[in-house]
Parts: sequence; C-alpha cells; structure tokens
Amino acid sequence: MSELRAQLSFKCPRCDALRNYSENCRIEEGVRILFCINCGWEQIAPLPSRYVNYKPDVGRFVTKWGEPKKTRAIRLTDEAWENLEQIALSYGVNRADLLEIWARGILNDECSYCALEQLLKTYLLQWATKLS
Repeated sequence: MSELRAQLSFKCPRCDALRNYSENCRIEEGVRILFCINCGWEQIAPLPSRYVNYKPDVGRFVTKWGEPKKTRAIRLTDEAWENLEQIALSYGVNRADLLEIWARGILNDECSYCALEQLLKTYLLQWATKLS
C-alpha cells in the first residue's frame, strides 16, 4: 500500500514537502498543473496519453500489472461513470487503472476496507428499506 501512496503523491522541488496529487493538482486545457500550497511552486505537466502503453508494432497494449488484462463490462449510472472519470483525471490515469489500483489495494489497507464495508452496509440497508 505504501507503493500506491508513493504513486499518488509528489515531492515539491522547492520546499521538499510531500504533496498529494488530488489536493495539489488541477487540470486546465489538457495540461496538469502541480502546485505546492506551502511555498507557491507550480509546474505544468502534460497529461499522460491514454495510449501510453499501446505498442503499434505489436498492435496491442502492453501490461502494467504483470498479467494481461481482459475487456470487462460493468453497468454504472452516468453519475458514477463521470465521478470515476473526474477522479481518474485528477491522478492522470484512466478509469480502468483507477479501478485496478483500488481493487488491488483495498484488501491490504484496513482503513479503506472498513470504510468500504461501512458504505456498502449503509447502501444495502437503504435499498432494503426502499424495497419493503
């Protein structure tokens, strides 16, 4: 899990503070702007291409996870789909990688697992009362 946290943060080159991407990054006109709220440092960085792992000579994407991915289908509301897109963009990844990172890390992080469990129980209880 510490490896995942390291991927979701960056070190400010001016003040050496460790900054969280989601709180210290904004997207404007196709670029990512990293900034530090402590010292005012800013840097413009291009958004990673969604095809960064595509190898045209092979005609497919290369694996990032040590095993090949398969195309899957999930059913989501428009709101959930857009929320996934917004979160993924804030970290410079796509929806599939966002879900992969979350799914691989959730069982190793007790706090996240407990929060998910509580959220699921709350929603299941709400749905059950709506049905009865």
